[in-house]
Amino acid sequence: MTDLVVRRLLIDLKEPFARRWNGGDAFRSAWLNALSMGFPVGEQMFIDSLRDGLKALPESKREYFATEIQGFVGQEATHRHLHALYNKQLDAQGFVNSQEKRMIKRLEKLESMKLDPRHAVAITAATEHFTAIFAGWMLETPQNLQGADPRLKTLWLWHSAEETEHRCIAFDLYRALGGNEKWRLFWFRFVTVQFMTEIMRQTVRNLWDDKALFSWRTWRSGASMMLGQQGLVRYGFKHWLASALYSRARLAITSMWRARRLALSSDAPVITNLAPDRLNASAGFLRLFVEGANFCNGANGCGVLLVNGARILPPSLVSYADTRIQASVPDPNAGRAAGAAVTSSVQVVVAGIGSNTGAFSTPVPAFDALAPGQGSWGGGAVTVVSAAKISFSLSLSGNGITAAVVLAPTVAGPLRSSLAPSGGIERGPLPRRETT
Repeated sequence: MTDLVVRRLLIDLKEPFARRWNGGDAFRSAWLNALSMGFPVGEQMFIDSLRDGLKALPESKREYFATEIQGFVGQEATHRHLHALYNKQLDAQGFVNSQEKRMIKRLEKLESMKLDPRHAVAITAATEHFTAIFAGWMLETPQNLQGADPRLKTLWLWHSAEETEHRCIAFDLYRALGGNEKWRLFWFRFVTVQFMTEIMRQTVRNLWDDKALFSWRTWRSGASMMLGQQGLVRYGFKHWLASALYSRARLAITSMWRARRLALSSDAPVITNLAPDRLNASAGFLRLFVEGANFCNGANGCGVLLVNGARILPPSLVSYADTRIQASVPDPNAGRAAGAAVTSSVQVVVAGIGSNTGAFSTPVPAFDALAPGQGSWGGGAVTVVSAAKISFSLSLSGNGITAAVVLAPTVAGPLRSSLAPSGGIERGPLPRRETT
């Protein structure tokens, strides 16, 4: 058996995507959303069933399966996590996941029956066969993701590749546990009805929520996707038939799918602006905003911020998102005499790929930090001040105005860096929050 690789997918699903994210096509979006809605509960069931199945194996057989099942669990746990983030966005868009509730009820009933663990493994093997059929079809018909949101396109291709890679683990375990063909066929046919019914029910519900259920265009797209020359039904029927009718079949396509290894790439991170200031910064430190693209989200070590070659970690790393990072970093010119300024270098590294290198020295102004230590306003001062609104409190006496005090004018940043473009950094307009 070949060790399975647990991969980290470098996409940010915390940011919203369009309701019809798949090229503006209501059916294609709704159908894949329906698949995703069942994955978190389903993937957990697969993990639990194979763990229990491994424990039920004789000691002499466990070592053979242990590494593969560990890889299977790692891959499925990653799928579960990312599809949970995906589904959270669907929930925020108003889509109702009724499928998940029904799945939970069926699993609770199954658990209450206290069946032999081989039954759960057989159910997993059957469902994994379906997902592998869908995965193979997805990888061979890329037009079904034409115009899709790049993050979700990457997610589905990555998931498909890993499904084809581990599709026979549950089947092999079931046979090693002494599972017979009668029960395997029973559960395969049962899963066929349940799986297809649930996907179509949830797809219809998604189309209803999207107000596209009664559109002719919706069902024309669905007919092409399911029944067309390269549709799922034509592609998948022969593979389904092999397992549904032939009791000793292991599917000739298994070895082909297992040999197909995943090779996904991501765009290199790019820094477009650096904005250091002294707002709420401790002595000798600056608050630094790094803006750009493809930073990942910092989770599970998928993105790293380097300042002068050193990794910035929490609590100094305040926030990390795909397009903006905030951190507290040492002031490169703390305690230095005027005219002897030095710079600090900044780079973002994702999956071993480094961004362009930026540099900063003089902080941009922070309006409530004019106390000693602020230093010069820097080259961007005119632009920043002209874009701000400052309120004054004036005191009058017999001799006229005697005092003028700035009332709590703060800017949340980031602001325009006063530095000239360097190392690929380009200037561009930044949103500013104006305060009075």
